[in-house]
Amino acid sequence: MKKAKQLTVLAIILVAPVIALASPPAIPLFVYGDVIIDNQPALVETEISAEIEGTEITVTIKTVKEGKYYMEIPDGKSNIGKTILFKVGDMIVADEDYKVADVNITPSVKFDLAVTTPSSPPPAPPAGGSSSGGSSTPSPVSPLSAAAQVVDTNGDDKIDILDFNSLVINWGKTGSGNVADFDNNGTVDIFDFNLLMTYWTG
Repeated sequence: MKKAKQLTVLAIILVAPVIALASPPAIPLFVYGDVIIDNQPALVETEISAEIEGTEITVTIKTVKEGKYYMEIPDGKSNIGKTILFKVGDMIVADEDYKVADVNITPSVKFDLAVTTPSSPPPAPPAGGSSSGGSSTPSPVSPLSAAAQVVDTNGDDKIDILDFNSLVINWGKTGSGNVADFDNNGTVDIFDFNLLMTYWTG
């Protein structure tokens, strides 16, 4: 019996150093800051994600307060000095200053994120370019028929609410040369309205 107790004590003594030598858990880096979209605080539920060297390092999180976010970068120690690439929704926030700090010295870092929603690309210039010497630039071919172009009061190649507005503003007016007198009968009336509806594109 005494021998069994001695073996048990010996086993505990041998196992204890193994437990003591086990690696401590990795320390995360806490990152937080403001989130601005088009110069306005991001709404609650805006998705924020981050990656290091092409590897996603956080699950997608959502802002918990308007214009604010926070997240954990797991195993901050092994990523010290590496650049973090943030995404606000689908928009990338790239900045070489967004680097993982030494968590032993700086356990949390404030990185403010600001993005601008990309605008639609400008329309391509008409083929042939512009003329020099003050001459007018040739207009591109309109998708509207010649008859429909008469109803296109603002020349935007669409028959829509803007053309309807021109009709309403000039309704009942008489005289020649009125932009809304589509049938040239000298009066802006129901006949002009009928033409507008005939060629309406919306």
